[in-house]
Amino acid sequence: MYSITCLNCTVLSALLIFSFPASQASGVSKYSIAKKTLHKVDKTSSKLKPLKLNAASGGPKLELGSPDLIVSRLEFVNKEIRFRVKNIGRGVKKPGRLMYRLQVQTLNTSNRPVSSRTYTGVAALATLSRLARGQESGDNRLTRVSLPLNMRVTLCINKSTTPGQLLLESNYANNCLTKNSRQLLPDLEVMGGRLFLAKPREKKGLIRRIGEFWWDVVTLDTGFDVRGIKYNQVIVHIRNNGDVALAHFKIAVGVSIPGSPGGKTFYADYRKPLLPGRIVRASVYVGPDKARYKNKNCCLVIVAADPYDRIREVNESNNKKSLPVIREGNIRDHR
Repeated sequence: MYSITCLNCTVLSALLIFSFPASQASGVSKYSIAKKTLHKVDKTSSKLKPLKLNAASGGPKLELGSPDLIVSRLEFVNKEIRFRVKNIGRGVKKPGRLMYRLQVQTLNTSNRPVSSRTYTGVAALATLSRLARGQESGDNRLTRVSLPLNMRVTLCINKSTTPGQLLLESNYANNCLTKNSRQLLPDLEVMGGRLFLAKPREKKGLIRRIGEFWWDVVTLDTGFDVRGIKYNQVIVHIRNNGDVALAHFKIAVGVSIPGSPGGKTFYADYRKPLLPGRIVRASVYVGPDKARYKNKNCCLVIVAADPYDRIREVNESNNKKSLPVIREGNIRDHR
């Protein structure tokens, strides 16, 4: 009885010894059937494939690689510097202290730096942001920055030399963005235009005109009859020469009579986006108190875009222009 049992054990051991190498040859091992492995076996090809685990399947969420941070946007808006940070790396940028360094160089007429100022601090919004691959932070705003007209601005992030203030990322060579005045500021230029004087529609007889003339003499009325005048207008073309779009600006038209004291200014607001390189055709209503169709001396016309210099521009000298006068017959509107 005992010998038979031992014989069975010997036979079983031999079978196990000869069958184990065959299972290894087919690509199946004890690691491929363990529950803790990150691979599974394809029964058809007998090759190991990566096991994709995510939060939805209940498995661990794997985060491979490091983030790569860049300055994706740099603008000057409403007297403040605004910039955004974007993650182009494979890893996730977690909330952490992110430092910035802003260098503002003043350039001469040859575009060579003559002076420089540096501003440093913490990019508050980017510090609090958690950025996955391809995600961008909101606007980080720097308000107390003095900018010259001709300048070069360089903004760097995650460039601190203080130990412990650098965030871990895969590439530190692409952390800066440089722009000049033309790339940061708009530039409004008045291309040209005309003052169109509308001809009075009302036709008066000789007797009525004589009567109104004597009435003006008796009453000392030097005013201008505006009942027959329709839509004196200035048509002006304005171009944005800068690389920054404009959302709103004001147009002013000054009208005066040469040799006569005083003048009058008429205003209009342009509230549509004016993209870089685009030309807008705007119209400004001009009242008949100065712009008179029958006045041979009419008129001296000067048009200005952004007349009070509310907008910071690359070139402030091209915002004004004198316009010629065109007398039109029986017109109502030039828009």
